[in-house]
Amino acid sequence: TPEVVMAGIKADYRNVRFLLPQMEGYDDMLARAKSGALQRIKELKDSADVASLVPKILQKDKAFMKQVGEIVPTTEVAE
Repeated sequence: TPEVVMAGIKADYRNVRFLLPQMEGYDDMLARAKSGALQRIKELKDSADVASLVPKILQKDKAFMKQVGEIVPTTEVAE
């Protein structure tokens, strides 16, 4: 259910993998996951591989990945 998925995303942004486009609150849950991912990337910066930190669903968002690239400049952003 959307409530369970949102609770999971609040606990750990990587639970976004359970999000389905037809779920109520999809955009809010996606935004919450992006926020969590950006926070984690800011904490770790160059000490971890961004591709392993960012779930695939978020990697497909080019605008989001540009934000990631601004935090970790060595990140290659797919165009």
